[in-house]
Amino acid sequence: MASVMKVLESRWIEACVLALVVAASAGCAGGPTGSPIAPEQASARTPAVVAMQSSGFSIAGTTVVSAQAVADELGRRNVETPIAVRIEAQGSTPLSEVADLMDRLRAKGIIDIAVVTLGSDAAQPGPSVVADTPPPDPTTEPPEPTPPPPPPPKDVESLPEVIVKNIGLHIGGGSNTDAEKAPFRAAVEEHFDELRACYKQVEDPLKGGIFGVDLRIARSGGHPEVSQPRTSMKGQPFRDCVIGVFKSVEFEKPAKGPTVISYSVRFSAK
Repeated sequence: MASVMKVLESRWIEACVLALVVAASAGCAGGPTGSPIAPEQASARTPAVVAMQSSGFSIAGTTVVSAQAVADELGRRNVETPIAVRIEAQGSTPLSEVADLMDRLRAKGIIDIAVVTLGSDAAQPGPSVVADTPPPDPTTEPPEPTPPPPPPPKDVESLPEVIVKNIGLHIGGGSNTDAEKAPFRAAVEEHFDELRACYKQVEDPLKGGIFGVDLRIARSGGHPEVSQPRTSMKGQPFRDCVIGVFKSVEFEKPAKGPTVISYSVRFSAK
C-alpha cells in the first residue's frame, strides 16, 4: 500500500508542475494529501525565490551554478526551519529542468514549492551584466573641444592678380631691331606663368617691382647662364625662383654666335 501511495504522489506532483508551467494561472485540484499549491502563493511563509535562467540559477539574486547546488543550499536552510520555495521559470524553460529541480528539492525534504512562469521578455533576476564601457562619471569635466585646423598657407590664387610684362631687352653688340629681339622675347614669354607663380614668395605682394638679369646664350643655343640679377623686390625665395625660371628658358641658336642679352620684366599687382 505504501508503494502505491508513493507512485500516486509522484504522478500528482508532475501533473501539477506541467499545469503550472503551461498555464501559470491555476493549481492542481485534489491530491493525496493537503491542498494544491497555487502558482502565486506557496504558503504563509516568505518563500526563497529560485530564478531559472538560460545561464543557470540564482537564489535571491545570488548566482548558483547547478540545480544540485540550489537543492543543497536550500536543504541546509530547511533543516533549521522548514522553508517554502518559489521557482520562477522563463516561458522557454524546458519542463524537464523544472521537474528535475523539484525532485532535488523534495529529496532535501522541501515540499512547500510553487512554480511561476515569466514572460520571455520579463526581467530576469540575478546580478546585472557589467557593460564593457562604464557609464560616464557626471563629476568628470567633459574633454575640451578639438581646436580647428590652421588655415591653409597663402597660395598664388589668394594674392592679387599679377601681371608680368617685358619692359627691357638689349642685345649686346647687336642692332637691337624688333626682328632681332623677337626670338629672344618669345622664348622668355613662354615662361611668364612660371614667373607669376614665383610672385607668391615675395615679401610685399601689393608693391610689385622690376626684375632684371643678364643672360649669356651659347653658340648652339639652349639654356642660358644667368648673372647680375637686379631688383628692389624683397624675399630671397622669390629671387631664387625667378632666377631658376630664367635658367630654364630654351633659346634658339643665336644668328651671330654667343650672345649676351639684358632682360627686364615688371611685376604688377592689380
